[in-house]
Amino acid sequence: MVRVEGFASPRAGQAETIGAILLVVVAVAVWAAAWGFFYPVYQQLSQRVERERLVAEKGLREYLLLERLYVDQGKVCAYITNTGDVETELVSLYFNDTLVWSGYLDLKVGQSAQVCTPLTSKGTYRVKACSYTGCFEGVDYVP
Repeated sequence: MVRVEGFASPRAGQAETIGAILLVVVAVAVWAAAWGFFYPVYQQLSQRVERERLVAEKGLREYLLLERLYVDQGKVCAYITNTGDVETELVSLYFNDTLVWSGYLDLKVGQSAQVCTPLTSKGTYRVKACSYTGCFEGVDYVP
């Protein structure tokens, strides 16, 4: 048998080829596992950021106006109007930082509503009308 220097046998390089293929398979598997973990986290985070952006944008466009306080059938009532650009909701009412009403009252743009409380005393009140995105204050006197 004659051996010629400089020529490789037909089996030379198979180990390198198989090693390269295995390395590609391992790299693709690691990338797929990382993608399977991080992509749902990324989507959840981007959806949360979008929701927060929409809530903040709504908060900048809403405004609740306390028009007046008055006594009606022995109760102090507040007349509140949505003067903002978006539909909003009234969820709580405070007189002098004391919660006097809590609930859900949907207010369309330009719509008004009255909320009556069990208070019966007369005087000056600092009123806070709150929605889900913010609170709006006013001061009025109940005769």
